[in-house]
Amino acid sequence: MILPRWLLIAILLLVVLGIVGFGLRVFGICHILNDIGNFALILTLAAVLAYVYYTYLLAKDASTPTASLNLRQRQEPGNIEDRFSIFCHIQSYSKQSLKCWCNINAKVYGQPVDMDGFYGAKSPWDLQPFGAGIGHFDIKKILEKVNKNIFCMKEEAPFQNSKEQLHFNVEFWYSPIQIKDNIIKNPPQSYYFDFVKELLILDV
Repeated sequence: MILPRWLLIAILLLVVLGIVGFGLRVFGICHILNDIGNFALILTLAAVLAYVYYTYLLAKDASTPTASLNLRQRQEPGNIEDRFSIFCHIQSYSKQSLKCWCNINAKVYGQPVDMDGFYGAKSPWDLQPFGAGIGHFDIKKILEKVNKNIFCMKEEAPFQNSKEQLHFNVEFWYSPIQIKDNIIKNPPQSYYFDFVKELLILDV
């Protein structure tokens, strides 16, 4: 969270008015300006309280466990095989170390595919404060588990619903390493692989 510029400008102006008003009160130059100065002092106090509140929100944002995960297709020019390799990007936005879990829930024609390690919620991924990580998995290996391959999926693709050929319903949750009971779950994200276009697509 960024502290609003309008709040900083308002505090600066009110402080100037307050100082001027206080000086006029001390020297008794003008009662009207005196009253303006008093009013400015009250507003300055209110603005300072708002500033303290925003500072609290900044500190709270950084201490609140927050992280994200998204899948991206690996695409390098001239390397067709890389299109079937999927990157997994995770990012922490918290000053706490996080223990992260994921289950991509891969399905081929509706048939669940059991995944190993992090992608099957069998092992966690530890993130340092404000840290990030990149992993990857291979679509070819997923298909092998159900006796399929890229060639047959591409042949079947024109006659199938692309969302049902290979679908991912990605679940992602995490907790501070020091507080294991404080589990935060992000909303699931759905993806599917279009074997006609050879693209990983976010299913929205």
